[in-house]
Amino acid sequence: MVGLALTCVVGLFPPWERRARMESGLVVIQEGHAPIFRPPEPFSIDSAIVTHNVAFGRLFIYWTIIILGTGAAVVVLRREP
Repeated sequence: MVGLALTCVVGLFPPWERRARMESGLVVIQEGHAPIFRPPEPFSIDSAIVTHNVAFGRLFIYWTIIILGTGAAVVVLRREP
């Protein structure tokens, strides 16, 4: 149950990244966490378009760690002494 709850919380408050497309190329900056239903606002600076996207790579890493940790806890707690 704890693993499922953590997975849901991480999904509701995912990590975000800021992407700026500039003349020199694409710049990606890792942001913090924000609610999925209220993402950070996009903006523009110096003729660069800046958007915020869910950092899916980090999100999948979080979910993988939660799943592996939950599985390890189940295995350890089910062992009979």
